[in-house]
Amino acid sequence: MDNQKKANSTRGELLALFGSYISIIRNIFLITSVSIVSFNYSSSFKKLSHRKAVHFLSFALIILSIAYGYFSTIGLHNLVDGLEMNKEDILLYDQIKNQIYFAYLGLFILSLLSLVSLHRLYNWYA
Repeated sequence: MDNQKKANSTRGELLALFGSYISIIRNIFLITSVSIVSFNYSSSFKKLSHRKAVHFLSFALIILSIAYGYFSTIGLHNLVDGLEMNKEDILLYDQIKNQIYFAYLGLFILSLLSLVSLHRLYNWYA
């Protein structure tokens, strides 16, 4: 009976962690979307100083979303690795690990895009 309670507890912890993590990933995409929209909206400003300010803020939002995603992913990775797994939880554990790897891939692509946009902004204002 204790083993069953422990298995349900571990499964519940995994599902709670995974649900929180999905919410964090959703927030990352929201922040990134806002930064892309603000970057595109900045072209409507006539003054160059206003355009630069909005470009800087949108780039800062992208950096914020990358850092938020990176630290959240590392935290979840460490929490999941610290849990004791039963054989029934291995499939759920593998699914969460795959989501973590996809998040790392998405953050890597977002980092590359932010570097390209930074290079573009530097050449644009130089």
